[in-house]
Amino acid sequence: MPMRPWPLLLVGVLAACPAKPPPTHATLHGEGFTAVVEAAPFSVSILGADGQPLLETSGGALFTFDGRTEEAQAVPGWDGYRAHTRPWKSTLQGTLASFDASAATLHFTVDGAAVTVTVKAEGTRLRYQQTIDDAMHYNKVALAFALRDDSHFFGMGQRTATVDHLGQSLYSWPEEGGLGGGEDTGPSANNPYPNGPSMTYFPVPFVHTTHSVSVWADTTRRSEFRFGTDADDPGTWRVVVDDRQLDLVFYVRPSPLDAIDDFTADTGRPPLPASWAYGPRRRINRGATVGGVAEWQVMRDRGLPLTGVDDAMHALPSGSQKGQEAELQAWTATLHANGFKALDYNNPYLSTTGAGVADDYRFGAEHGYFEQAPDGRPATTFFLSGGGQTISTIDLTNPDAVTWFTSLLQRSVALGYDGWMHDFGEYVARSSHFFDGRGGEEVHNVYPVLSAKAAFDLFAAQPALEGHVFSRSGYTGSQAFVFETWGGDPEASFDQTEGLPALLRGGLNLGMVGEPYWSSDIGGYKCLTNAPHDKEMLVRWYEMSALSPMMHDQDACANPLGTDPVKARLWDDTQTQDIYRMAASLHTRLAPYFRALALEAHAHGTPITRHPVLLFPREPDAWPVDDSFFIGPALYGAPVVHRGLTTRRVWLPPGRYVEFTERSVHQGPGFVEVPAPLERLPLFVVENQLVPLLDAAVQTLAPATVASVVTERSRAGVLDVLVALGPGGSASLTLADGSTLRATRLATDEGNPGALAPLGATPCERCALADTSGQVHRVQVRGASATQSTEQFGDVRVEATTPAARLVRWEVLELP
Repeated sequence: MPMRPWPLLLVGVLAACPAKPPPTHATLHGEGFTAVVEAAPFSVSILGADGQPLLETSGGALFTFDGRTEEAQAVPGWDGYRAHTRPWKSTLQGTLASFDASAATLHFTVDGAAVTVTVKAEGTRLRYQQTIDDAMHYNKVALAFALRDDSHFFGMGQRTATVDHLGQSLYSWPEEGGLGGGEDTGPSANNPYPNGPSMTYFPVPFVHTTHSVSVWADTTRRSEFRFGTDADDPGTWRVVVDDRQLDLVFYVRPSPLDAIDDFTADTGRPPLPASWAYGPRRRINRGATVGGVAEWQVMRDRGLPLTGVDDAMHALPSGSQKGQEAELQAWTATLHANGFKALDYNNPYLSTTGAGVADDYRFGAEHGYFEQAPDGRPATTFFLSGGGQTISTIDLTNPDAVTWFTSLLQRSVALGYDGWMHDFGEYVARSSHFFDGRGGEEVHNVYPVLSAKAAFDLFAAQPALEGHVFSRSGYTGSQAFVFETWGGDPEASFDQTEGLPALLRGGLNLGMVGEPYWSSDIGGYKCLTNAPHDKEMLVRWYEMSALSPMMHDQDACANPLGTDPVKARLWDDTQTQDIYRMAASLHTRLAPYFRALALEAHAHGTPITRHPVLLFPREPDAWPVDDSFFIGPALYGAPVVHRGLTTRRVWLPPGRYVEFTERSVHQGPGFVEVPAPLERLPLFVVENQLVPLLDAAVQTLAPATVASVVTERSRAGVLDVLVALGPGGSASLTLADGSTLRATRLATDEGNPGALAPLGATPCERCALADTSGQVHRVQVRGASATQSTEQFGDVRVEATTPAARLVRWEVLELP
């Protein structure tokens, strides 16, 4: 038999073997997780280190066309967006074009349009992008995920209606605050009115799930997170973006605090506010008196702690300072002498008609420094701020306009102001055009970021000023430039979506997206509903604000409908002033603790006030909590935020807690009922944690030249420390000034080896006292006034190292 040629033999062998099918899936390896990407049918699954699924897509990549319209609103700052979407198209069958151990690229087609999906594992992140190349037929993109029975969702920026967002559909578009439905009316499609629970000044499309995955939609366009609300796709939750491209980042972290760390590493770390910013601030108009005496003076005379005075002088948009510069400089000098920081008012707009800014407006228009309408002229809108007026928005995408804007802000500094309310930022129109080529659709969300950055950069260039501004609007990235976010214009009541409980929810939600510094208008701003704007509401707001990172009092009772409502005020009676004094003193005394927590926020984005789900994400009882929270690791607060309560039912997370005033011990996890009369703030110290406190006599964190004012500086030689220790426990903390504090509970009672003197009623150094009565034993120890002090008494050892000589007064609560 003749030998067959080798080439022909090889062809025969290959013909006899079927071709190897192309790969249809890839496994990507991240830090602590893997991601499995399937091309046919399309899916992406994130698996934990144990191989169990954490998050899985449902269906294919989704695309549609939205012929959206915008309806005129009664308030121009309310979003009038109305969707008109065609049926969604999905991609289920595709090809895996390329892949390796960390990345995969897939190709699909939708009615002839090319779709590309890329998935990349980078450390603890999984980055996902899907795009479609047909701009004529598609302008909206989405991706859906399987909704589990135990799926819950937290974050999304300053949302006031809910903390667990399951069952909500939340869009991200900064807008004017809504109108609440009342104290007994929960959130709904039009509560707050008109757009429902999505309404917020500060949205952030970043959410934590209860399955170790947090999700960020990386876009400046309008987006929507639908948490189980799609009737046509039950059993799923969905991320939707008004664009042809969807960029998502999945942070795969067992702890949401670690996800916040990653997220702020990507989008910006919070700054360190001025050291005085943690002192209470109050709205006091120039010339305001109480019983014929200047209001600021009455605050000092009656021992009501106060650091900042906000006079709301509208430098922008109105130029109210014009013609009275000398008077304002004298006013701020008086405040400074008496231990107050002075704040006025600015926003990124100029009035088209205000006499004080007529020359400025003309200059800005001539140089093209304003947002442009479609006809090329400066865009204008009506809004309410210091009265109704028409304004134009400064185009902060133009570097020259930013320089001009900061020069306008500098005028407040020249008058002696230490900062201001940095208001608004939500009025960019979709139809407008900007210097950098973008339209309003792309700039609207990011505009508050640009506004905050301008003020931040002004003070960053002048660090000696120790300036501070508090802003209301924001978006992803704002946390890198915002010294404080205050909650806008709430209703002066216990309104469920716009009042006291709502503003607490908003602050906790801000913390979950990496904005650690928040406050709210104590006592509310709007008086629109029929609910009582009464004393109970006011003092409960004082108590809640004592535990928020910043404390901001508000005297307004605004009602543009023509009525003249009245709300409870500080000066109504002595009990109101006593409760304010307690709350404001507590907040002032907590300044060294807040500053230490700010260091952690600056380094990792860790919020100061921490919803319990951030520490215990798999505790089902933590999920519905919306009125209790940690303040750092050492305190757990449960302020009363609903009307008519004299006791408070509190869910305590795992661990042990000592009541701040009554010293009773509670074991978590579980519910406890504690007394909560009007003058009592339910607050707990966490086992094996310590809290540094300023001396109780301190009235202000600002310096003063008037000798009678008790400033932080005048009492800098004293520090109080409250610590709760279990058997064998220890607690330590490093303060912002470099001081280190440590307390340890020893295994045995060592007596009094340092020969400490008995602690009596008169001030003393190196003295101690033990009180063994009651459920919690109390040991008080005072060391020497020195830079280093170590003392031991009974079974307690306390140690302090401080940059300057300081008397540290310890109170150790010994848990059984």
